[in-house]
Amino acid sequence: MGRAPDGGFAMRRTSAGSALGQSTAEYLVIVSLVALALAIGPNSALEQLFGAIAQRYAALTYAISRP
Repeated sequence: MGRAPDGGFAMRRTSAGSALGQSTAEYLVIVSLVALALAIGPNSALEQLFGAIAQRYAALTYAISRP
């Protein structure tokens, strides 16, 4: 940053591309932290979700296979 003609400091302008890149990085960090929070633990929410899907799929395939 350099000095402005009036003696103050001039603010550096950011381009739309760099602002978009920063917001994308921020969203990536937040989504990563949420995914990590869902996956941590012995009986995590993600593990429960996959277990429920497996149970429903097993019930579906059993019902379809019946004559």
